[in-house]
Amino acid sequence: MQEYNFSWATGLKRDKFDVEAFYSRFYTKLGIFRGSHIGNLTDLQNAIERERPLDDGEFSYEIGRPQQRISHELFKLSSSLQTGEIGKLNFQYARQFNRRQEFDAHKQFNELSEEITMPSIEFELTTHTADLIWEHKPFLNLRGDFGVDFMYQKNTTDRGALIPNYDSYNASAFWIERWKNYPFPLELEAGIRYDYRWMSVGQQGRDTIGQDLDFSNVSGTFGAIYKLPKLVILRLNMGTAWRAPNVSELYSDGVHHGSASYEKGDPNLKTERAINTSLTAELDNKKNFNISLNLYYNNIQDFIYLNPREQPQLTIRGAFPAFDYRQADARIMGLDWGLDYEFIPDWTIESGISLLRSWNRTLDDYLVFMPADRFQHGLKYSFNNKNTNKEAPFIRFTMTNVLKQNRVPADTDYAPAPSGYTRFDLEAGATFYLKKQPIEAGLSILNVFDESYREYLNRFRYFTDELGRNISLRIKIPFGVK
Repeated sequence: MQEYNFSWATGLKRDKFDVEAFYSRFYTKLGIFRGSHIGNLTDLQNAIERERPLDDGEFSYEIGRPQQRISHELFKLSSSLQTGEIGKLNFQYARQFNRRQEFDAHKQFNELSEEITMPSIEFELTTHTADLIWEHKPFLNLRGDFGVDFMYQKNTTDRGALIPNYDSYNASAFWIERWKNYPFPLELEAGIRYDYRWMSVGQQGRDTIGQDLDFSNVSGTFGAIYKLPKLVILRLNMGTAWRAPNVSELYSDGVHHGSASYEKGDPNLKTERAINTSLTAELDNKKNFNISLNLYYNNIQDFIYLNPREQPQLTIRGAFPAFDYRQADARIMGLDWGLDYEFIPDWTIESGISLLRSWNRTLDDYLVFMPADRFQHGLKYSFNNKNTNKEAPFIRFTMTNVLKQNRVPADTDYAPAPSGYTRFDLEAGATFYLKKQPIEAGLSILNVFDESYREYLNRFRYFTDELGRNISLRIKIPFGVK
Protein backbone atom coordinates (compact mmCIF):
# COMPACT_ATOMS: atom_id res chain seq x y z
CA MET A 1 0.00 0.00 0.00
CA GLN A 2 0.93 3.63 -0.48
CA GLU A 3 -0.88 6.39 1.35
CA TYR A 4 -0.76 10.19 1.31
CA ASN A 5 -2.96 12.34 3.56
CA PHE A 6 -3.19 15.87 4.85
CA SER A 7 -5.72 18.01 6.70
CA TRP A 8 -6.12 21.51 8.07
CA ALA A 9 -8.54 23.27 10.39
CA THR A 10 -9.23 26.82 11.45
CA GLY A 11 -11.77 28.32 13.79
CA LEU A 12 -13.10 31.38 15.57
CA LYS A 13 -14.60 31.42 19.06
CA ARG A 14 -16.57 34.13 20.82
CA ASP A 15 -18.63 34.17 24.02
CA LYS A 16 -21.88 33.02 22.42
CA PHE A 17 -20.75 31.97 18.97
CA ASP A 18 -18.08 29.76 17.41
CA VAL A 19 -17.34 28.45 13.93
CA GLU A 20 -14.81 25.94 12.62
CA ALA A 21 -13.76 24.87 9.13
CA PHE A 22 -11.98 21.58 8.38
CA TYR A 23 -10.57 20.05 5.21
CA SER A 24 -8.83 16.73 4.63
CA ARG A 25 -7.49 14.87 1.61
CA PHE A 26 -6.80 11.15 1.59
CA TYR A 27 -5.22 9.04 -1.16
CA THR A 28 -4.24 5.40 -1.07
CA LYS A 29 -3.10 2.76 -3.54
CA LEU A 30 -3.79 -0.80 -2.39
CA GLY A 31 -2.23 -3.86 -3.94
CA ILE A 32 -4.51 -6.89 -4.38
CA PHE A 33 -3.15 -10.43 -4.25
CA ARG A 34 -2.58 -11.40 -7.88
CA GLY A 35 -3.25 -15.07 -7.19
CA SER A 36 -6.92 -14.23 -6.55
CA HIS A 37 -7.50 -13.35 -10.22
CA ILE A 38 -7.81 -16.72 -12.00
CA GLY A 39 -8.26 -17.29 -15.73
CA ASN A 40 -10.67 -20.25 -15.78
CA LEU A 41 -12.91 -22.36 -13.54
CA THR A 42 -10.51 -25.31 -13.30
CA ASP A 43 -7.60 -23.13 -12.19
CA LEU A 44 -9.90 -21.38 -9.68
CA GLN A 45 -10.91 -24.69 -8.11
CA ASN A 46 -7.26 -25.77 -7.97
CA ALA A 47 -6.30 -22.46 -6.36
CA ILE A 48 -8.94 -22.87 -3.64
CA GLU A 49 -7.97 -26.48 -2.91
CA ARG A 50 -4.22 -25.74 -2.91
CA GLU A 51 -2.72 -24.97 0.53
CA ARG A 52 -0.49 -22.23 -0.85
CA PRO A 53 -0.43 -20.19 -4.07
CA LEU A 54 1.04 -21.79 -7.17
CA ASP A 55 3.28 -18.75 -7.68
CA ASP A 56 4.72 -17.32 -4.47
CA GLY A 57 6.16 -14.40 -6.40
CA GLU A 58 9.14 -12.28 -5.41
CA PHE A 59 9.24 -9.54 -2.81
CA SER A 60 8.85 -6.00 -4.10
CA TYR A 61 7.38 -2.72 -2.94
CA GLU A 62 6.05 -2.05 -6.44
CA ILE A 63 2.26 -2.17 -6.65
CA GLY A 64 1.17 -3.71 -9.95
CA ARG A 65 -2.19 -5.00 -11.10
CA PRO A 66 -4.64 -5.90 -9.63
CA GLN A 67 -4.94 -2.85 -7.38
CA GLN A 68 -7.29 -0.20 -6.00
CA ARG A 69 -6.83 3.56 -5.97
CA ILE A 70 -9.00 5.61 -3.65
CA SER A 71 -9.18 9.39 -3.31
CA HIS A 72 -11.33 10.95 -0.62
CA GLU A 73 -11.75 14.57 0.37
CA LEU A 74 -13.85 16.14 3.10
CA PHE A 75 -14.84 19.73 3.77
CA LYS A 76 -16.74 20.41 6.97
CA LEU A 77 -18.12 23.64 8.41
CA SER A 78 -19.55 23.59 11.93
CA SER A 79 -20.94 26.32 14.14
CA SER A 80 -22.81 26.79 17.41
CA LEU A 81 -24.82 29.67 18.82
CA GLN A 82 -26.05 30.20 22.37
CA THR A 83 -29.83 30.78 22.26
CA GLY A 84 -30.16 32.93 25.32
CA GLU A 85 -30.35 31.12 28.63
CA ILE A 86 -32.30 28.12 27.39
CA GLY A 87 -29.94 26.25 25.12
CA LYS A 88 -27.56 26.09 22.19
CA LEU A 89 -28.06 25.70 18.44
CA ASN A 90 -25.55 23.54 16.55
CA PHE A 91 -25.16 23.47 12.76
CA GLN A 92 -22.88 21.37 10.59
CA TYR A 93 -22.48 21.11 6.82
CA ALA A 94 -20.13 18.66 5.12
CA ARG A 95 -19.23 17.71 1.56
CA GLN A 96 -17.42 14.46 0.83
CA PHE A 97 -16.06 13.37 -2.52
CA ASN A 98 -14.85 9.81 -3.10
CA ARG A 99 -13.29 8.42 -6.27
CA ARG A 100 -12.60 4.69 -6.42
CA GLN A 101 -10.72 2.93 -9.21
CA GLU A 102 -10.24 -0.82 -9.45
CA PHE A 103 -7.70 -2.40 -11.80
CA ASP A 104 -7.95 -6.11 -12.57
CA ALA A 105 -5.06 -8.42 -13.55
CA HIS A 106 -6.17 -8.60 -17.18
CA LYS A 107 -3.15 -7.98 -19.41
CA GLN A 108 -3.33 -5.66 -22.38
CA PHE A 109 -2.47 -6.78 -25.91
CA ASN A 110 -0.03 -3.93 -26.42
CA GLU A 111 3.24 -3.14 -24.65
CA LEU A 112 1.97 -0.18 -22.62
CA SER A 113 2.93 -0.09 -18.96
CA GLU A 114 0.25 -1.34 -16.59
CA GLU A 115 0.54 1.97 -14.70
CA ILE A 116 -0.98 3.95 -17.56
CA THR A 117 -3.78 1.59 -18.60
CA MET A 118 -7.37 2.39 -17.72
CA PRO A 119 -9.19 0.99 -14.67
CA SER A 120 -11.75 -1.77 -15.00
CA ILE A 121 -14.12 0.02 -12.60
CA GLU A 122 -14.26 3.72 -11.76
CA PHE A 123 -16.97 5.61 -9.93
CA GLU A 124 -17.31 8.89 -8.07
CA LEU A 125 -19.58 9.47 -5.10
CA THR A 126 -20.38 12.99 -3.87
CA THR A 127 -22.20 13.39 -0.55
CA HIS A 128 -23.65 16.54 1.00
CA THR A 129 -24.91 16.47 4.60
CA ALA A 130 -26.46 19.13 6.81
CA ASP A 131 -27.43 18.81 10.49
CA LEU A 132 -29.29 21.32 12.65
CA ILE A 133 -29.62 20.43 16.34
CA TRP A 134 -30.99 22.44 19.24
CA GLU A 135 -29.79 21.37 22.67
CA HIS A 136 -31.88 22.70 25.52
CA LYS A 137 -30.59 23.20 29.05
CA PRO A 138 -31.98 21.21 32.02
CA PHE A 139 -35.68 21.70 32.69
CA LEU A 140 -37.48 19.62 35.32
CA ASN A 141 -34.36 17.38 35.41
CA LEU A 142 -34.68 16.85 31.65
CA ARG A 143 -32.00 17.62 29.10
CA GLY A 144 -32.41 16.85 25.43
CA ASP A 145 -31.90 17.52 21.74
CA PHE A 146 -34.20 18.27 18.83
CA GLY A 147 -32.73 17.94 15.37
CA VAL A 148 -33.11 17.47 11.64
CA ASP A 149 -30.68 15.81 9.22
CA PHE A 150 -30.43 15.98 5.45
CA MET A 151 -28.20 14.07 3.04
CA TYR A 152 -27.84 14.10 -0.74
CA GLN A 153 -25.68 11.60 -2.64
CA LYS A 154 -24.83 11.39 -6.32
CA ASN A 155 -22.94 8.47 -7.80
CA THR A 156 -21.43 8.54 -11.28
CA THR A 157 -19.99 5.31 -12.66
CA ASP A 158 -17.44 6.26 -15.31
CA ARG A 159 -16.19 2.76 -16.16
CA GLY A 160 -17.63 -0.69 -15.51
CA ALA A 161 -21.13 -1.65 -14.49
CA LEU A 162 -20.76 -3.02 -10.96
CA ILE A 163 -23.22 -0.43 -9.61
CA PRO A 164 -25.47 2.06 -11.46
CA ASN A 165 -25.59 5.85 -11.48
CA TYR A 166 -28.00 7.12 -8.86
CA ASP A 167 -29.20 10.11 -6.84
CA SER A 168 -30.27 9.64 -3.25
CA TYR A 169 -32.05 12.01 -0.85
CA ASN A 170 -32.38 11.36 2.90
CA ALA A 171 -34.22 13.48 5.48
CA SER A 172 -34.84 12.77 9.15
CA ALA A 173 -36.03 14.38 12.36
CA PHE A 174 -35.37 13.21 15.91
CA TRP A 175 -36.00 14.05 19.56
CA ILE A 176 -34.00 12.73 22.53
CA GLU A 177 -34.58 13.45 26.23
CA ARG A 178 -32.49 12.46 29.24
CA TRP A 179 -33.73 12.51 32.83
CA LYS A 180 -31.28 12.80 35.72
CA ASN A 181 -31.91 13.87 39.31
CA TYR A 182 -28.54 13.82 41.07
CA PRO A 183 -27.73 12.12 43.48
CA PHE A 184 -30.54 9.70 42.65
CA PRO A 185 -28.72 6.69 41.10
CA LEU A 186 -31.10 6.18 38.16
CA GLU A 187 -30.84 7.96 34.81
CA LEU A 188 -33.31 7.50 31.95
CA GLU A 189 -33.15 8.30 28.24
CA ALA A 190 -35.71 7.98 25.45
CA GLY A 191 -35.69 9.00 21.81
CA ILE A 192 -37.73 8.83 18.65
CA ARG A 193 -36.65 9.32 15.03
CA TYR A 194 -38.33 9.46 11.62
CA ASP A 195 -36.38 8.84 8.38
CA TYR A 196 -37.35 9.19 4.75
CA ARG A 197 -35.21 8.11 1.81
CA TRP A 198 -35.85 8.59 -1.91
CA MET A 199 -33.55 7.23 -4.59
CA SER A 200 -33.51 7.56 -8.38
CA VAL A 201 -31.49 4.90 -10.20
CA GLY A 202 -30.37 5.52 -13.77
CA GLN A 203 -27.84 3.96 -16.13
CA GLN A 204 -25.89 0.77 -15.32
CA GLY A 205 -23.38 0.09 -18.06
CA ARG A 206 -25.37 -0.14 -21.28
CA ASP A 207 -28.66 -0.83 -19.48
CA THR A 208 -31.11 1.77 -18.24
CA ILE A 209 -32.77 0.87 -14.95
CA GLY A 210 -34.87 4.01 -14.64
CA GLN A 211 -36.34 3.15 -11.26
CA ASP A 212 -37.40 5.38 -8.34
CA LEU A 213 -37.47 3.94 -4.82
CA ASP A 214 -38.57 5.37 -1.51
CA PHE A 215 -38.29 4.08 2.06
CA SER A 216 -39.49 5.49 5.37
CA ASN A 217 -39.84 4.35 8.95
CA VAL A 218 -40.00 5.37 12.60
CA SER A 219 -37.51 4.08 15.19
CA GLY A 220 -37.20 4.60 18.90
CA THR A 221 -34.90 3.85 21.82
CA PHE A 222 -35.15 3.60 25.59
CA GLY A 223 -32.19 3.43 27.94
CA ALA A 224 -31.49 3.36 31.66
CA ILE A 225 -28.35 3.73 33.77
CA TYR A 226 -28.29 2.63 37.40
CA LYS A 227 -25.30 3.30 39.64
CA LEU A 228 -24.94 0.74 42.39
CA PRO A 229 -22.76 1.22 45.45
CA LYS A 230 -19.07 0.32 45.17
CA LEU A 231 -18.63 1.81 41.68
CA VAL A 232 -20.87 -0.61 39.76
CA ILE A 233 -22.84 0.78 36.81
CA LEU A 234 -25.63 -1.05 34.97
CA ARG A 235 -26.75 0.10 31.51
CA LEU A 236 -29.85 -1.14 29.70
CA ASN A 237 -30.78 -0.18 26.16
CA MET A 238 -33.77 -1.28 24.11
CA GLY A 239 -34.69 0.02 20.71
CA THR A 240 -36.03 -0.50 17.26
CA ALA A 241 -33.95 0.12 14.14
CA TRP A 242 -34.31 -0.14 10.39
CA ARG A 243 -32.07 0.06 7.35
CA ALA A 244 -33.01 0.46 3.71
CA PRO A 245 -31.05 -1.69 1.22
CA ASN A 246 -28.25 0.24 -0.42
CA VAL A 247 -27.51 0.42 -4.13
CA SER A 248 -24.83 -2.27 -4.01
CA GLU A 249 -27.22 -4.72 -2.38
CA LEU A 250 -29.96 -3.92 -4.89
CA TYR A 251 -28.11 -3.67 -8.20
CA SER A 252 -24.55 -5.04 -7.97
CA ASP A 253 -23.78 -7.03 -11.09
CA GLY A 254 -20.15 -7.74 -11.80
CA VAL A 255 -16.69 -8.40 -10.47
CA HIS A 256 -15.71 -6.59 -7.29
CA HIS A 257 -11.94 -6.67 -7.75
CA GLY A 258 -11.22 -5.36 -4.25
CA SER A 259 -12.65 -8.56 -2.76
CA ALA A 260 -11.84 -10.85 -5.72
CA SER A 261 -15.45 -11.93 -6.14
CA TYR A 262 -18.51 -11.63 -8.38
CA GLU A 263 -21.51 -10.01 -6.67
CA LYS A 264 -25.13 -9.97 -7.79
CA GLY A 265 -27.76 -7.74 -6.17
CA ASP A 266 -31.49 -8.23 -5.79
CA PRO A 267 -33.73 -5.25 -6.75
CA ASN A 268 -36.60 -6.77 -4.73
CA LEU A 269 -34.87 -6.52 -1.35
CA LYS A 270 -37.00 -5.12 1.48
CA THR A 271 -36.10 -2.90 4.40
CA GLU A 272 -34.30 -4.48 7.36
CA ARG A 273 -36.14 -4.07 10.69
CA ALA A 274 -34.70 -4.96 14.08
CA ILE A 275 -35.47 -5.00 17.77
CA ASN A 276 -32.24 -4.66 19.73
CA THR A 277 -31.57 -5.17 23.43
CA SER A 278 -28.30 -4.81 25.32
CA LEU A 279 -27.29 -4.94 28.98
CA THR A 280 -23.89 -3.75 30.22
CA ALA A 281 -22.33 -4.06 33.67
CA GLU A 282 -19.22 -2.04 34.49
CA LEU A 283 -16.99 -1.90 37.55
CA ASP A 284 -14.40 0.89 37.68
CA ASN A 285 -12.54 1.86 40.85
CA LYS A 286 -10.90 4.83 39.03
CA LYS A 287 -7.46 3.66 40.16
CA ASN A 288 -6.23 0.33 38.86
CA PHE A 289 -9.22 -1.78 37.90
CA ASN A 290 -11.87 -1.63 35.17
CA ILE A 291 -14.08 -4.48 33.99
CA SER A 292 -17.09 -4.46 31.66
CA LEU A 293 -19.47 -7.11 30.36
CA ASN A 294 -21.94 -6.43 27.56
CA LEU A 295 -24.74 -8.83 26.58
CA TYR A 296 -26.85 -8.20 23.47
CA TYR A 297 -29.78 -9.86 21.71
CA ASN A 298 -31.02 -8.69 18.29
CA ASN A 299 -34.00 -9.94 16.30
CA ILE A 300 -33.75 -8.80 12.67
CA GLN A 301 -36.49 -9.14 10.09
CA ASP A 302 -35.33 -9.35 6.45
CA PHE A 303 -31.63 -9.35 7.36
CA ILE A 304 -29.54 -8.72 4.20
CA TYR A 305 -26.48 -10.91 3.66
CA LEU A 306 -24.21 -12.27 0.93
CA ASN A 307 -24.69 -15.94 0.13
CA PRO A 308 -22.19 -18.04 -1.87
CA ARG A 309 -23.48 -19.54 -5.10
CA GLU A 310 -23.15 -23.24 -5.81
CA GLN A 311 -20.78 -22.52 -8.71
CA PRO A 312 -18.20 -19.77 -9.39
CA GLN A 313 -18.81 -17.20 -12.13
CA LEU A 314 -16.78 -17.19 -15.35
CA THR A 315 -16.40 -13.72 -16.91
CA ILE A 316 -14.18 -12.09 -19.52
CA ARG A 317 -12.07 -10.93 -16.55
CA GLY A 318 -11.55 -14.51 -15.33
CA ALA A 319 -13.23 -16.90 -12.91
CA PHE A 320 -14.31 -15.66 -9.48
CA PRO A 321 -16.22 -16.94 -6.45
CA ALA A 322 -19.81 -15.66 -6.83
CA PHE A 323 -22.20 -14.30 -4.20
CA ASP A 324 -25.84 -13.24 -4.24
CA TYR A 325 -27.53 -10.78 -1.89
CA ARG A 326 -30.37 -12.45 0.01
CA GLN A 327 -32.70 -11.81 2.95
CA ALA A 328 -33.77 -13.84 5.95
CA ASP A 329 -35.20 -13.38 9.41
CA ALA A 330 -32.24 -13.63 11.76
CA ARG A 331 -31.26 -13.75 15.40
CA ILE A 332 -27.88 -12.39 16.50
CA MET A 333 -26.74 -12.43 20.12
CA GLY A 334 -23.48 -12.44 22.00
CA LEU A 335 -21.26 -10.90 24.61
CA ASP A 336 -18.21 -8.64 24.81
CA TRP A 337 -15.88 -8.63 27.79
CA GLY A 338 -13.14 -6.16 28.70
CA LEU A 339 -10.67 -5.99 31.59
CA ASP A 340 -7.82 -3.67 32.59
CA TYR A 341 -6.13 -4.48 35.89
CA GLU A 342 -2.92 -2.91 37.22
CA PHE A 343 -2.06 -5.76 39.58
CA ILE A 344 1.25 -4.22 40.69
CA PRO A 345 2.59 -0.71 40.01
CA ASP A 346 3.32 -0.17 36.28
CA TRP A 347 2.15 -3.68 35.28
CA THR A 348 -1.32 -4.03 33.69
CA ILE A 349 -3.25 -7.08 32.51
CA GLU A 350 -5.53 -6.41 29.52
CA SER A 351 -8.20 -8.85 28.43
CA GLY A 352 -10.94 -8.87 25.82
CA ILE A 353 -13.41 -11.55 24.71
CA SER A 354 -15.95 -11.41 21.87
CA LEU A 355 -18.48 -14.23 21.41
CA LEU A 356 -21.31 -14.14 18.86
CA ARG A 357 -24.09 -16.57 18.04
CA SER A 358 -26.37 -16.17 15.02
CA TRP A 359 -29.22 -18.11 13.46
CA ASN A 360 -31.02 -17.93 10.12
CA ARG A 361 -34.63 -18.38 11.27
CA THR A 362 -35.95 -18.51 7.69
CA LEU A 363 -33.79 -21.51 6.73
CA ASP A 364 -33.53 -22.88 10.29
CA ASP A 365 -29.74 -22.96 9.96
CA TYR A 366 -26.65 -20.95 10.84
CA LEU A 367 -26.02 -17.55 9.24
CA VAL A 368 -23.09 -17.55 6.85
CA PHE A 369 -20.03 -15.32 7.36
CA MET A 370 -20.37 -14.54 11.07
CA PRO A 371 -17.29 -13.78 13.24
CA ALA A 372 -15.62 -16.63 15.11
CA ASP A 373 -15.01 -16.52 18.87
CA ARG A 374 -12.09 -14.20 19.64
CA PHE A 375 -9.97 -13.91 22.79
CA GLN A 376 -7.31 -11.26 23.30
CA HIS A 377 -5.07 -11.03 26.36
CA GLY A 378 -2.10 -8.77 26.94
CA LEU A 379 0.47 -7.58 29.41
CA LYS A 380 1.48 -3.92 29.47
CA TYR A 381 4.42 -2.34 31.29
CA SER A 382 4.53 1.43 31.74
CA PHE A 383 7.95 2.78 32.63
CA ASN A 384 7.55 4.96 35.71
CA ASN A 385 9.82 7.68 34.40
CA LYS A 386 9.69 10.83 36.52
CA ASN A 387 11.70 12.95 34.08
CA THR A 388 9.47 15.92 33.25
CA ASN A 389 10.75 16.03 29.64
CA LYS A 390 9.25 12.64 28.89
CA GLU A 391 5.92 10.93 29.22
CA ALA A 392 5.98 7.39 30.53
CA PRO A 393 6.95 4.99 27.71
CA PHE A 394 5.20 1.63 27.52
CA ILE A 395 5.63 -1.81 26.05
CA ARG A 396 2.74 -4.21 25.41
CA PHE A 397 2.75 -7.90 24.53
CA THR A 398 -0.57 -9.27 23.26
CA MET A 399 -1.87 -12.74 22.43
CA THR A 400 -4.86 -13.09 20.10
CA ASN A 401 -6.61 -16.45 19.95
CA VAL A 402 -9.37 -17.07 17.38
CA LEU A 403 -11.26 -20.35 17.38
CA LYS A 404 -12.39 -22.17 14.27
CA GLN A 405 -15.86 -21.08 13.13
CA ASN A 406 -17.81 -24.34 13.32
CA ARG A 407 -21.24 -22.68 13.21
CA VAL A 408 -21.57 -22.45 9.41
CA PRO A 409 -24.21 -23.78 6.99
CA ALA A 410 -23.18 -27.12 5.51
CA ASP A 411 -21.97 -27.25 1.90
CA THR A 412 -22.59 -23.55 1.17
CA ASP A 413 -19.06 -22.16 0.83
CA TYR A 414 -16.24 -22.63 -1.66
CA ALA A 415 -13.85 -23.74 1.07
CA PRO A 416 -14.37 -24.94 4.65
CA ALA A 417 -13.84 -22.51 7.49
CA PRO A 418 -10.12 -22.28 8.28
CA SER A 419 -8.60 -23.61 11.47
CA GLY A 420 -8.27 -21.40 14.51
CA TYR A 421 -5.02 -19.66 15.27
CA THR A 422 -2.98 -17.91 17.94
CA ARG A 423 -1.03 -14.76 17.07
CA PHE A 424 1.35 -12.64 19.16
CA ASP A 425 1.93 -8.91 18.75
CA LEU A 426 4.45 -6.55 20.35
CA GLU A 427 4.04 -2.79 20.65
CA ALA A 428 6.07 -0.01 22.26
CA GLY A 429 5.57 3.74 22.37
CA ALA A 430 6.71 6.94 24.03
CA THR A 431 6.33 10.71 23.82
CA PHE A 432 9.46 12.83 23.98
CA TYR A 433 9.87 16.59 24.16
CA LEU A 434 12.41 18.65 22.24
CA LYS A 435 12.15 21.81 24.30
CA LYS A 436 8.35 22.31 24.12
CA GLN A 437 7.80 20.30 20.94
CA PRO A 438 6.28 16.83 21.58
CA ILE A 439 7.47 13.94 19.41
CA GLU A 440 5.45 10.72 19.53
CA ALA A 441 7.24 7.52 18.50
CA GLY A 442 5.90 3.99 18.24
CA LEU A 443 7.19 0.59 17.17
CA SER A 444 4.92 -2.39 16.50
CA ILE A 445 5.65 -5.95 15.44
CA LEU A 446 2.48 -7.72 14.37
CA ASN A 447 2.51 -11.51 14.17
CA VAL A 448 5.84 -11.72 15.98
CA PHE A 449 6.37 -15.44 15.33
CA ASP A 450 5.25 -15.28 11.68
CA GLU A 451 2.24 -17.56 12.22
CA SER A 452 0.47 -18.82 9.08
CA TYR A 453 -3.31 -18.45 9.41
CA ARG A 454 -6.45 -17.45 7.57
CA GLU A 455 -9.41 -15.32 8.67
CA TYR A 456 -12.87 -16.77 8.06
CA LEU A 457 -14.37 -13.38 7.12
CA ASN A 458 -11.65 -12.54 4.57
CA ARG A 459 -12.55 -13.78 1.09
CA PHE A 460 -8.88 -13.90 0.15
CA ARG A 461 -8.64 -16.93 2.45
CA TYR A 462 -9.71 -18.94 -0.59
CA PHE A 463 -6.29 -18.24 -2.08
CA THR A 464 -3.69 -17.30 0.52
CA ASP A 465 -2.76 -16.74 4.17
CA GLU A 466 -3.05 -13.50 6.10
CA LEU A 467 -0.15 -11.09 6.42
CA GLY A 468 2.99 -12.51 8.04
CA ARG A 469 5.32 -10.70 10.40
CA ASN A 470 4.95 -6.95 9.89
CA ILE A 471 7.18 -4.32 11.50
CA SER A 472 6.09 -0.67 11.61
CA LEU A 473 7.85 2.41 12.94
CA ARG A 474 5.75 5.53 13.45
CA ILE A 475 6.87 9.06 14.26
CA LYS A 476 4.28 11.77 14.82
CA ILE A 477 5.11 15.45 15.32
CA PRO A 478 1.98 17.47 16.22
CA PHE A 479 2.32 21.20 15.78
CA GLY A 480 0.16 24.26 15.72
CA VAL A 481 0.13 28.04 15.89
CA LYS A 482 -1.63 29.88 18.71
